[in-house]
Amino acid sequence: MDYSSGDYGLAKETDMLYLPLSLTYERFPWRSTLTLSHLRITGPGGVIGGGDGSVIVGESGKGSGSGGGGGPGGGKRGLSTEQGLGDIVASLSYALDSLWNLPVALDLTGKVKFATADAEKGLGTGENDYVLQFDIADNYDRFTPFATLGYRAMGNPPDLDLHDVWFSSLGFDYRLTRSLYSGTSFDYRQATSSAAAPLRELVAYLNWKVGGSWSINGYAVVGFSTSSPDAAVGIQLDCKP
Repeated sequence: MDYSSGDYGLAKETDMLYLPLSLTYERFPWRSTLTLSHLRITGPGGVIGGGDGSVIVGESGKGSGSGGGGGPGGGKRGLSTEQGLGDIVASLSYALDSLWNLPVALDLTGKVKFATADAEKGLGTGENDYVLQFDIADNYDRFTPFATLGYRAMGNPPDLDLHDVWFSSLGFDYRLTRSLYSGTSFDYRQATSSAAAPLRELVAYLNWKVGGSWSINGYAVVGFSTSSPDAAVGIQLDCKP
């Protein structure tokens, strides 16, 4: 579950609730994931679901609020609420370090965002996106630095001029105890449109391995641009049979 809020450079704030369900199958060196989600956006319009819990800032009036209001909050002056199925995201990863016996973990991941969200409601762009990214990490006892570099080819909806973008992340994970981990990362993404700024945000998290195959991950986000939420919080429950 992820809840975010921010004005995204608009006159009023947009609140978003993102409820994902991910199913992962892993058999080294391969890993595949399918993510389904429910999305709820309350705002003045101009903020569109990005398919993975992120947002795309479009032109004012295009995005959430283009309908007549779909729930609580729809009666607030200048605001409306839309909700429904989010975009489905499928990914396939391969551990490249298994090929060359590298001293670091290096993954290559391809993703497809299928346009299943309702574009008329501003829950998505109505177009498929394609992502290719590299993830690298290395372990130094309790300390694990990591980095991501990727490229996202955006779909081209008829009423939005979206740009293909590079994105990156740099952070570290620290093992506090045998069952408790913490970490932080800084995320950057180029502007997805001429109306948007580059995304810049700081993420901090705490992961607790409850025992057996269960773990709980809580996180908080602070944004530093109008393409990021002012603040976001989330919690994830993970089970590995």
